[in-house]
Amino acid sequence: MISQVEGMAKALNTEFSHKIVRLNFPWNLIPPKFTPISKVVLKDSEGAKVDFGFEPPKEVATDYSWTLPKLRPGSYNVEFIMLGSDGHKMKDSFGFMVH
Repeated sequence: MISQVEGMAKALNTEFSHKIVRLNFPWNLIPPKFTPISKVVLKDSEGAKVDFGFEPPKEVATDYSWTLPKLRPGSYNVEFIMLGSDGHKMKDSFGFMVH
């Protein structure tokens, strides 16, 4: 059986450009019974956090995006957490590289 979190992670469409990180949710497949994204953390290859001014949104949306600072070449990881309507945490991550 696939958990809600695993199913969400597989259905999640993520995009990255060198200036913006975007999370797109497939609400047409999964009912939007979630609270907004509660945490997004960007880390470099050494695990150091990269500040990009994240503030939790006040409402659920189908798309979330944040402008990133100029990044050095290297590997990065984006971790995010959202809460289900019953309060359980759902989290996932994805990586990208800057050349």
